Amino acid sequence: MANHSLLSPIIVVGMHRSGTSLLTNILQELGLFIGVQKDSNDESVFFQGINDWLLRSSGASWDYPLPVGLLFERTYLREISREYIESLMTSPRAVSFLGVSKYLRYRSISRMDVPWGWKDPRNTFTLPIWLEIFPNAKIIHVVRHGVDVANSLRTRQESETIRISAAYRKRRALYWLRPKKHGFTD
Repeated sequence: MANHSLLSPIIVVGMHRSGTSLLTNILQELGLFIGVQKDSNDESVFFQGINDWLLRSSGASWDYPLPVGLLFERTYLREISREYIESLMTSPRAVSFLGVSKYLRYRSISRMDVPWGWKDPRNTFTLPIWLEIFPNAKIIHVVRHGVDVANSLRTRQESETIRISAAYRKRRALYWLRPKKHGFTD
């Protein structure tokens, strides 16, 4: 794919809970477009889906990234992956990043003429393919001391446990009256 990008993307990388959300919020305030459909962490659903696909297709995950490196080492697999991702950039699926009006205007994410980019901790592992697609991309790597990241992850988990426990206590009588038919499986 010839990169027709008028402006190369800004790709934010860094560990979960390292400050990428804070940085991305500041960049948005300064005019960086990071997509229309975002999750609760301001991560573009479009790019998150691609990164998840790259990890899953190689047998990797965010907490076990090693196999994705093997995908990038095999030229044929890397080329197929790159071509697929490039096709997504111009497909109607790009509407989830661009929104309808920007999609109708640009027809491709790489043709945007406004500052744009995305953040996703998975970029840390998938960056090699993004740099093939966008060789002039600007990379911002957020680094936070590992102990602070671990403490933040623990605090978040504790908060989630407290929230779930409170919801359970609030509904405990309902669970007794109407037990889940399938146990704790989906």
